[in-house]
Amino acid sequence: MVYSKTAKEVWKKLQTMFSQGNGSRIYQLQKDLASFSQGELSMSDYFTSLLILWDEIQNYEPLPLFKCEKCVCHVNERISNLHHREAIMQLLMGLNDSFSHIRDQILLMDPIPSVDKVYSLLVQDEKQREAIMQLLMGLNDSFSHIRGQILLMDPIPSVDRVYSLLVQDEKQRSIGQGSSNGPFVESTALAARVMIHGSKPFKKGKERLTCSHCGLLGHTVEKCYKIHGYPPGYKTKARANQVLSLDSVQESVAATTQSPFPFTLEQCQKLLAMIGGSDA
Repeated sequence: MVYSKTAKEVWKKLQTMFSQGNGSRIYQLQKDLASFSQGELSMSDYFTSLLILWDEIQNYEPLPLFKCEKCVCHVNERISNLHHREAIMQLLMGLNDSFSHIRDQILLMDPIPSVDKVYSLLVQDEKQREAIMQLLMGLNDSFSHIRGQILLMDPIPSVDRVYSLLVQDEKQRSIGQGSSNGPFVESTALAARVMIHGSKPFKKGKERLTCSHCGLLGHTVEKCYKIHGYPPGYKTKARANQVLSLDSVQESVAATTQSPFPFTLEQCQKLLAMIGGSDA
């Protein structure tokens, strides 16, 4: 450089000696982009990392721009659309499998939405699944069966659908469904009891007391008034008068059989003679 005649020659030699190409860096960026996936990252962190890679690659390899007077081919717009489409594919390919449903929906859209719109759809799906997981984690153990069924659904239903399934399961368990003997067993048994015992549910109560002496209900022989005497001012209930004990029946029968005949043999013969004379 000592023998260089102009400053231009000096700078050219310096550039040749110390400048480094961008090929190795571009290769590393493309490699990182091809192998990059979401993993444990949230959607926001995953998308931010992709933006950093895209911006750096764009800095090293800017898109070509064509400046044609009275251009009718719109080549610049087509190149930009292809670039955005490639970025969307890279974004969708790195997603976790939990986003498979929303990913399929995005791929079926025609035309395919922009990168910002795709990111918005993915964030909405992520928030919805987080809300569902919080809902399921806070449930009691009595919902363990329906919770397991919801987690096995693919795709996982919406929050409103999950809430509907939980309410339905709660109502079924409240009327006895889902037991080991099959659905509606307890409710069927309840309906049978209502048909047998009337409109009111059957309730078990204490057995009514029966007196072994008089045969009446409501007391035992230890408190029978016929043995121990009636209290002062006691009034016999009409219902009790309708029930006769065995002793009272026997006493009435014995009194009837033991009562003497009111007429003598001679009086009977006179009565028969009088009856016969009146017939003649």
